[in-house]
Amino acid sequence: MTYKTMDDYIIEKLKDPEEAKAYLEAALDDYSDDPDSNALALSLRNLILSRGSVTTFAKEAKINRQHLYKIFDGQSKPQIDTLNHIIRALGFKMSFNIQRMK
Repeated sequence: MTYKTMDDYIIEKLKDPEEAKAYLEAALDDYSDDPDSNALALSLRNLILSRGSVTTFAKEAKINRQHLYKIFDGQSKPQIDTLNHIIRALGFKMSFNIQRMK
């Protein structure tokens, strides 16, 4: 299969739940090390698009579609409750690990 863009390739791979889980874990781990909300937003966007359209996801998840687009565009940083709601709507649950202090 050929893809027009790298995003298309990533979105296709994220249709596999195990790939999506690993991708989300990596995105959250990266965010923990470097709180770049734009990178996290891109990861969430890709995960949502792997499920179909943003509009459909927003309706099913009962999340305001415009708010999602503001997060994706960097106009809004997701609050923890919004992030948790998105992650749960994607079929995942947040969990935490002990971090050893240096």
